[in-house]
Amino acid sequence: MIRYGCILLALLNLGYSNAQKKIVDFDAIDNWTSVSRTAAISGNGKYMVYGINKNGKARALRIKAVEGAWNREFVNCPAAGATFTGDSRFVVFKCGKDSLALQQLGLDKVYYLSAVQKWELVGIGDRERLVYITYDSARNPSLVLLHPQTGKSHRIEGVRDFFGNKGENSVFLDFIKDDKLGWLNTESNQVQVINSGKKISNRVVNSKGNKLAYLIKAEGSSPQLWLYDAKTNASALLSSDIPVFKDSAVLVNIDRFSGNDSVLYLGLQKPMARFSSGDKQAAGVCIWGTEDVSDPVFRFCRDLPEMPERKEYAAMFLLQQKKFIRLSEGDTVVIRPDRNNYDWFIRCVSIEGGQITGRWNELVSGNTGDRWKLDNLRQNIRGDFMSISPSGRYLVYYDRIFKQHCSYDLYDQVTRQITASVNNQWALLPDHDSGGIYVPDYSGWLEGSEELVYISDVSDIWLLDASGRQKPLNVTSGIGRRNQYIFNMVNNGSGKRIGKSAILLSAFSKKSKSMGFAFLAPGKLLDTTRLLLQPYFYFVAPGMDIGGLYVGFDPVKATGASVYLVQRMTASQSPNYFTTTDFVNFKLQSDLFPEAQYDWPASELVSWHTPDHQEVQGILFKPASFNPTKKYPVIINYYEKQSDGLNVFREPETMTHDVNIPWFVSRGYLVLKADIKYKTGRPGESAYECINAAADLLSTLPYVDKEKIGLEGHSFGGYETNAVITRTGRFAAALSAAGISDLVGFYGDYLPGFYVSLHNLVEYFCFRMSGSLWQKRNDYLENSPILVADKVTTPLLIMHNIKDLNVPFTQGTALFMAMRRCKKKAWLLQYDKSNHLVSKGVESRDYTTRVSQFFDYYLRGGALPQWMESREDAQFKRFLK
Repeated sequence: MIRYGCILLALLNLGYSNAQKKIVDFDAIDNWTSVSRTAAISGNGKYMVYGINKNGKARALRIKAVEGAWNREFVNCPAAGATFTGDSRFVVFKCGKDSLALQQLGLDKVYYLSAVQKWELVGIGDRERLVYITYDSARNPSLVLLHPQTGKSHRIEGVRDFFGNKGENSVFLDFIKDDKLGWLNTESNQVQVINSGKKISNRVVNSKGNKLAYLIKAEGSSPQLWLYDAKTNASALLSSDIPVFKDSAVLVNIDRFSGNDSVLYLGLQKPMARFSSGDKQAAGVCIWGTEDVSDPVFRFCRDLPEMPERKEYAAMFLLQQKKFIRLSEGDTVVIRPDRNNYDWFIRCVSIEGGQITGRWNELVSGNTGDRWKLDNLRQNIRGDFMSISPSGRYLVYYDRIFKQHCSYDLYDQVTRQITASVNNQWALLPDHDSGGIYVPDYSGWLEGSEELVYISDVSDIWLLDASGRQKPLNVTSGIGRRNQYIFNMVNNGSGKRIGKSAILLSAFSKKSKSMGFAFLAPGKLLDTTRLLLQPYFYFVAPGMDIGGLYVGFDPVKATGASVYLVQRMTASQSPNYFTTTDFVNFKLQSDLFPEAQYDWPASELVSWHTPDHQEVQGILFKPASFNPTKKYPVIINYYEKQSDGLNVFREPETMTHDVNIPWFVSRGYLVLKADIKYKTGRPGESAYECINAAADLLSTLPYVDKEKIGLEGHSFGGYETNAVITRTGRFAAALSAAGISDLVGFYGDYLPGFYVSLHNLVEYFCFRMSGSLWQKRNDYLENSPILVADKVTTPLLIMHNIKDLNVPFTQGTALFMAMRRCKKKAWLLQYDKSNHLVSKGVESRDYTTRVSQFFDYYLRGGALPQWMESREDAQFKRFLK
């Protein structure tokens, strides 16, 4: 109270000035301006380009100098795809339906090219060319090469497409006549013809852009595999070196080149026996059995996929040796263990109806074809979460049984627990008993080393030695776990080599929600004295809980300068672009702050405790005109955890799911986004305890009207609304949108949009029941709100749509009919064109209006709208205001 007294006069003066600010309405939404989600910075770090959006749609493109006043704006030109030339003298961008623009940076000169269908910058330095496809008035295509610096151009007639731009000075050409293919040297303008008059398919280009693998299909025979080499200007037939297989498998496709371009990855297929329906037409009946190998897909038989006519296998062709290696056949399948390095394969034995058992036979190098037996590697570890050292000696992985990171030495055939010497939690355990864990990806191998690899434990960054000779090094010195920080490597290319340049780390505080950056010298400890966390939000990083928001822009470094482009925001300041060289000092580059004219929300981190003394966090939003002497109504919103979004800016939008915070806060509400901490098998009770405790906290605040607190949740949040109002009558009004009311019925149903059983969703994911209905019968009954609908005293607004493909419409109608049967106050909204979310446009505007009227009536003493008062049939109420 002393705190309020000290600044009361200032607040009153501020409140007077803010009282002049506007509320957020549909006009504000329709005309809302914001920076685009895409932006770029020139190689020399002196210029940048970004877009300006209006109501989410591209309105203009802006190019500006990082230092100085020079800037240009182009209306109706999107920022997406805008690209700087390598010498940082021009920026190229699409403008209008088929026009291309080249703006010379720092000058007034802009050049326009018309009738452009496709374009790319090809080549490096002075050899860089703008390559594009254009059409004349008769729709005849041609390819043009333009030298941006000199303005000289060269035209090649009859080219309808180009492909294979790998950053070198070449592309492949697709001619309109005779299905001709060619290779173009963009520096000399020389065209080499590859093939003509034959149907070519499955074109795959190597990493240097000078080789093309392709198939030529001939009737009545297997496709031919060819390889074109631009150095020799010749194509070689490779399929003659592919043997005939006993199982009748044939070549069907080319996957790609290996990383070193020495191997082609291929796909084979062999015919499979098919069931015959006999002489008579089969009935349209689907037949499922409880012992079927795979889970059922519940849909009309006519919509189920046909049985595959062929079984697929992987193979590789070593180009220099002209050697063919078949990776899989029979019951043997292959997996790629390192998701960041596709040049390694593990051969597995597949049995029991096609299910991979985990019996691993050998590791295969995709670059050389070399094989290593895996006889001593412990089985049943995750085969798709590994990292393989650069030469392939070590496989590192997380072992769920040992709860340690391990390495397998292919040379010595030895497994080592490389993190056993330190006491640390390496995986993030879920808040439910599903057996699932989160282990971050391996961040990358240290350049010049075959043994050292970076990994995160969700909090800190570690350097591990795959050989086991060195003890794990915590390069962030443990401050992540001590201070509840989350460290992540930014844009390092996860799983790749980490060179000599400083590594950019991001740090996020789970406690304060502040965010910052620091540079890490490879192989060294982080200098924590230069780590500065501030109350800003930049982008979503692994380990952050912000709900379903898509926000942020990963920092982008100029390729030839130590200048970074970032996007920064707070809850009360729009996202804008900044540049920085040290991540301590930031220079504002864009200047869009449309919220300044509105009574915009500010965010405050609050916390409270549940009955079992667990601390829970939430975000309380207050208007800029907040007056601590007034009494405000509050709407509580929830969906698992969202409090890490404390500093996230939320644009004004019509409601498609949850309440729009700027809309309601500018109208005199406070909004609390509450985290939920879950107990296994107790989703309803968990929601009630956290939300009820949040209401207890709100009731102690002098500026909250404790009799006017409402609830709102969508989807699983709608279920939580239902769970809370069947346990307490303290809330003045509640909105349950697309929520679950009958957990028993939901468990036995299927997901309409995906046609699969909901068992896993209920047992392991959102609901965290950790067991079947027959194992935990009472828990399912206790967490089915519909069974206690007679206890509800809170007026309830339900929104559920017939076309909902996530939660069956019957979940909403069942609750509504229960409320009707029990003579409780409830309304049900159903939108014909909407599904799980309300469709943007007329229906979302209507939904926003009706939700506002509902809460205004119960929480602010507003007028009772006609559609709530009327007892007319449903089809007539839509015309009522």
